[in-house]
Amino acid sequence: DDPEAMERAIAENPDAAWEGRLAQAAAYLGLGRHEQALGTVAALIASLETVSRDDFMNRQVLDLARGLYVKALWQAGSQAQALGEARAVRPMLRDGLLPAILVDEVLAEAGRR
Repeated sequence: DDPEAMERAIAENPDAAWEGRLAQAAAYLGLGRHEQALGTVAALIASLETVSRDDFMNRQVLDLARGLYVKALWQAGSQAQALGEARAVRPMLRDGLLPAILVDEVLAEAGRR
């Protein structure tokens, strides 16, 4: 719950910058700072899309970023966009893992409305 601490951690360990940005976005989301969460995770997704094509670890971070992006959109009040993103990324995600769980939560919530 401390985005600034994540910034310091990224500076200290640049090899884990993508993971640090993901944690930072989650911290922003937890604090209700939706716009910052969305900006951070959107930039992360853009950075990871190419490098994740042939790297398993990067793909895992990308999948989690996609799930967090859907959740952040929903919590920021962009339900239609969140639902569209959820439907687009859900087929790429493995059942039972956190990225799919985040997306499934949004899909379930949308189904209740």
